[in-house]
Amino acid sequence: MDEKPDIVVALKALMVRFRNRKLVDADTCIPVGDVEVGVVVRSGVKKPNIDSPADVREAMLKADSVLYNEATSGIYIQKMIKELGIENQVKNKTERYPSAAALMESVGAGQGNEIGFGQIPAIRRFSGHGVVVVGPLPQELSNTTTYVAAITSLQASDDVKGFLEFLEMPTAQRILNAAGIV
Repeated sequence: MDEKPDIVVALKALMVRFRNRKLVDADTCIPVGDVEVGVVVRSGVKKPNIDSPADVREAMLKADSVLYNEATSGIYIQKMIKELGIENQVKNKTERYPSAAALMESVGAGQGNEIGFGQIPAIRRFSGHGVVVVGPLPQELSNTTTYVAAITSLQASDDVKGFLEFLEMPTAQRILNAAGIV
């Protein structure tokens, strides 16, 4: 298949590589927003306290299962668990999933005291499937991923250019903010 996307939205670090390889028009790169890692639990269960690193540590130790994905946020959570000094204590109750969808489905279908971690927009996207955002990680543990958009061709249509311009407008920012992209 020789089709090429008109716009790419990617991690900031990845977009730098795309720019260097001339896969996107460097002059069109715009910030889309930042996404934080948050805590997710099944709807209807008591939300754990996550106000401090000690609270997050305690919530993971008390949980029946500690769930996260294999993507960017999951890589960070694995590192965070190690830095909190609880890697051995949670090893046997840790489950990783290939996608945010699989993670949220598992949290939503849980039967015990599961605690999950994922990007806040992904948690919100699945809120109708039995999961709820507890909140972002506390500042000391926070992890933010920055996304950038760019056009892939100098000959982009007016519609493509218009969409990129729309992403910078207050209306788009309100939509992105409501989804958890700040």
